[in-house]
Amino acid sequence: MIPPIVFVPLIFCYPNDDHDYDSAKAEARSQLLKRSLSETLTRFYPLAGRIISCSSIECNDEGVDYIETRFNCRLQDILKQPDGASIAKLLPSQIGSKEETAKGPLILVKV
Repeated sequence: MIPPIVFVPLIFCYPNDDHDYDSAKAEARSQLLKRSLSETLTRFYPLAGRIISCSSIECNDEGVDYIETRFNCRLQDILKQPDGASIAKLLPSQIGSKEETAKGPLILVKV
């Protein structure tokens, strides 16, 4: 039996005081986030595993999906007149079939 899929999309927005894109700063921020995520997963290790039944998670240390992307627009432009397609681009991935999603990572991160 495959457990019910619960997908809770969260989008966290932070102000950018730097108005010019700097790839070195972006890379440093990404590395900091990866390190922080890694430290967090050591404390909450089941989140790095996979669901194997309705009542158990295999703590196999496969990790989470961490996706780095860059958009050619400003977040405020998307949020002025939000639509489903624009907001979906901010999320880590689309929901696949129940079977595909159940075998995937428990956490998806898009930076």
